[in-house]
Formats: sequence, C-alpha cells, structure tokens
Amino acid sequence: MDFKQLQVFLVTAESLNFTKASQSLGLTHSSVSYQIAALEQSVGVKLFHRDKHKVKLTPAGRSFYYEVRELVETYEQAKERARKRACGEIGEIFIGFLGGAERRFLPLFIKRFQASHPLIKLHIKRYDMVPLNAALDEGRLDIGFTLSHGFEARKGFATRAIFSERLVVAMRHDHPLADQQNISLADLCQSSLIALNPQIAEPIRKWTEQVFAKYPSAPRVTRWASDFESLFLELEGGEEVVMIPHYRLAPFLNPRICFREIEEEEARVDFLAVWRESADNPALPTFLRELGLSPSTSAPL
Repeated sequence: MDFKQLQVFLVTAESLNFTKASQSLGLTHSSVSYQIAALEQSVGVKLFHRDKHKVKLTPAGRSFYYEVRELVETYEQAKERARKRACGEIGEIFIGFLGGAERRFLPLFIKRFQASHPLIKLHIKRYDMVPLNAALDEGRLDIGFTLSHGFEARKGFATRAIFSERLVVAMRHDHPLADQQNISLADLCQSSLIALNPQIAEPIRKWTEQVFAKYPSAPRVTRWASDFESLFLELEGGEEVVMIPHYRLAPFLNPRICFREIEEEEARVDFLAVWRESADNPALPTFLRELGLSPSTSAPL
C-alpha cells in the first residue's frame, strides 16, 4: 500500500465511477483499476462491489473510506504545517532583553508581530547583562537585545543597532559637577562611582577601564549595587556619581537627582539586536525581517 493508492481509492469511492475517477486523477481507466486491485490485495478485503451497471462500496470499503479520509486530511495538514515551519511561518522564538530600553520599541513591535504572525509563539524574558550574554552563548536564546558596551565581540554572532544615545552622569543636585552644562570624561577622572555589581554588569566595568585608560587617572568605584533601584537609592545618600544610559533615568528622576550628558562620542551607547549567525530556527529570519533587519545583511562581530 502507498499514498497514491489511497488517493485513488478516495476519489473512486466518492465518485463511484472508475471512468470519472480516472478523468479526475488524470490516469487511465486501467491504471485506476490496477491501483484499486493492488490496494484490495494489500488490505486483504474487497473494497468495491462492481458489476456491469454500477460500482458501490462494500461494508468494509465504506468503513475503510472514512478512516482513510481522516488519515489523508491529517497528512495534508501535517504537510502544510511542515511547509509553514520550514518557511518560518510557524514556530517559536526565545527572546531575551535588558530591562528599560525595550520600552522604546519592543512592546509595540511584539504586538504588531503577533498580530501578523499568530502561529509563531514568542517566549520573552528579562535578563541582567551577564546572564543575557550567557544565554546567547549557550543557545538558550534565538535573539537578545542588549547594550553595545555590554556585549563583547565574539565570533559567530551578528549584531545590528536598534537605536543609539549618549551616556549621562547622574548625581545629586548639590554635587560639584552639577554646575556644568556638559561633562567630559576627563571631568570624571577624580570622581567616585557607584556601579552595578560585576556579577551582573562585568562588561560595563571592562568598558569603563578601557575608555579611561588614556587618562592619567580613572574614576574609582566606591560602592557596588545589586540593581538600579539600589544604585539610585545609594546615589541620593552619597557623594558619588553614576554613569548610565539616558533611557535608564526615567523611573528614577526626582528633584534631588540631576544628570548631564558626557560630551565624547566614545560615551555613546548602542542598543543592539544580537543573534547567532548559524541559527537554524526558521522563524528567526521572519522575526528579523519584521524588525527591519535582514539576516543576509547583518553586521557580524
């Protein structure tokens, strides 16, 4: 028994006419008869009762027809799902992001994507910087949204900037630097910093060391914070400053805190989409195209 025999059987059972079945299938009358005879031999029972005047299903043939019709419908549905999965029309995508910056574009984009691709399920999770990099490295994420200063160059990954903005310095209103309209990196060399713990933001610590390496001195981290809420709480009670992307300020601005932009271009930070160049998830290119990014024109690190 093969699938072609089942298709011939269904068409013949529905028309109860070998001539009409052969015309519908584009086969000769003898070929239809041969396929039915071979199927009956394979099944081991007569499926049709034939005489000179008419063709009808046997009781066994009638029962066989209903089950084969369901089987063929299931097969066609499975074939269509496989085609859609291979084309990236159905599937699932695992997405990781750093908190805060995603508010600028991700919620509206996700809503639009799910409306146009309802058969692609999105698994979205917030990460701190170091765990996000680890999830990308280990293949637990299809795509991540992170900071350029937080994603060290690694072979096999492609990146594309979604938006860019300057780093700012946040401080108390009575801090000596608060009187300046803009601040340079040189102005910060003698400052004390509050920073996020290296366990969650080690790449930022390395970037800070690199960017201040050309200066005679560098700002000194005097306190570490486990999260942004703690960081800004400590900032209000101390004399230190915080270097932070502008988008992170909004939830923490209050009359006691002010911020100043850092002048140098090297203090600009990009918010990146990051994905593995060799990713084999067919749904990922669909996601990237909707995001306005083409896998074939991505910028590899």
